Amino acid sequence: MNIGVDIGGTNIAAGIVDDGGRIIKKITASTNRGRGYGAVVKEISIILNALSKDFEGGRKVAVGLAIPGVGDEYGNVIKCVNLGWRNVPLSDDIKKLTGMDCVIENDSNAAAVGEYRFGSMKGKESFVMLTLGTGLGSGIIDGGRLMKGFHGAGAEIGHMVVGENFYNCTCGKNGCLETFASASALVRYFKRIASAGDEYTVAIDMAGGDVELVDSKIITQAAMRGDVLSLMAFDRLCKYLATGIVNIINVIDPQEIVIGGGLSGAGDFLLEKVDSYVKKSIFYNELTHARVRLALLGDDAGVAGAAALPEFLKYPI
Repeated sequence: MNIGVDIGGTNIAAGIVDDGGRIIKKITASTNRGRGYGAVVKEISIILNALSKDFEGGRKVAVGLAIPGVGDEYGNVIKCVNLGWRNVPLSDDIKKLTGMDCVIENDSNAAAVGEYRFGSMKGKESFVMLTLGTGLGSGIIDGGRLMKGFHGAGAEIGHMVVGENFYNCTCGKNGCLETFASASALVRYFKRIASAGDEYTVAIDMAGGDVELVDSKIITQAAMRGDVLSLMAFDRLCKYLATGIVNIINVIDPQEIVIGGGLSGAGDFLLEKVDSYVKKSIFYNELTHARVRLALLGDDAGVAGAAALPEFLKYPI
C-alpha cells in the first residue's frame, strides 16, 4: 500500500491505495490556492499525517504527488501555472512536516500511470491518455515507461496547434487543441453561437434560462437529446479532438488511445463521433490503428496513479 495525492487547482484528494489500485481510505480538501504555497503544503502534510496512522508497525510510507505542472526527479516543482508555484522544493518541504519521502509527477502523467497499472490500459505497452477537463491533459506511455521527452516537459498534446480559434489559450498561443477540445472550449463555443442568433436551445432552459449557467454537462446532455446548437458545439469538439488523435497516431502509432476526464462521461456518444472523424482522416487506412477507448478509473485516476509513482518511476524511497 502507498499514499497518492492529487493536487488540483480546486481540490486536493489523497488516499491509501492497495496493490490492486483500490482506494481504501480517501481524504479531500479545498486547495484554496490564494492562501499561498506554504499553507497548501501544510494542508497536504496534515492529510498525509492523518492517512499514515493507518499503516501498521511504523512501516515506511511511500508517497506520490500528482501536480498540475512540471517537476523534476528531486521533487522540486519547476512550474505550476494554476497554483502560482514556481521553483519550489515541494518534496523537501513535505518531508520537513511529515518525515515522509515523496516523488512528484505531472497529474496527467500520473493518471496515465493509474490507467496503466490498474485501469483500461492494464497489459498495454504503448498508449496515449487524453484527459478532457477544464483543459486537455495528456500522458504517453511507450514500452511501459512514461514518455516525457529529453527535458521532461513533453507530452503536452493539449498545446498542439490545430487551427485558428476565436480566443487565445491560457498559454498565450492561439489554436491550441485544448481551446477546441475541452470542457471550457465546449462552453465558450456554445455561448458564442447561442448569442449570435435567435435559435431556440434546450440547453439554456436546462440552465434555468440563464446562458451564463450553461456548463459542459448541460451541453452534452442537450446534444444527446438532439438540440441543434448543442450538437453543433459538441460535434465541433469531436472533430478537433479527432484531428489531434490523428496527429498522435501519425507521429507515435500507439496501441490505443484512452480518454478520461469529465467529458468522457458522454461515453459512446463521444467515442462514436470521434471515431468517425478519425476514420475519415487517418493516413494509413490499410493498416490497423489505435482504437480509442474510455478510461476506467474516473476521478480516482490521479490518486491511484500518484500512489503507483514511487515504484513506477523507480525513485528511491
